[in-house]
Amino acid sequence: MLTPTFAAVKRWPILVIATSSLLVAAPVAALSINGQVLGAGSPIAGSTVSLWAANSGAPKQLAQVRSGADGHFVVNASGPTDKDASLYLVAKGGIPVSISRPLTTRPSC
Repeated sequence: MLTPTFAAVKRWPILVIATSSLLVAAPVAALSINGQVLGAGSPIAGSTVSLWAANSGAPKQLAQVRSGADGHFVVNASGPTDKDASLYLVAKGGIPVSISRPLTTRPSC
């Protein structure tokens, strides 16, 4: 199961939102994971996103990419050969990108 993970950039919590598709091929699966790195609700540009597989042994890095200017990333990798491995993403570093949001006003009474 792919679980989004949290990391920190200068005390900013980062949320990796990702979707994945497994394309079964013997004996390894091809992975394509699309996602976005967010911190405090804003994109994190240039974050290093790593895909890892963990089992009873040492974790193995499957792929590493950088998030784009809008925080989006695509990871393409061969999956682990161990069917019991847990996959996880780690996002490190990057630069928070400011998103302009419309101001809301209170209705006058």
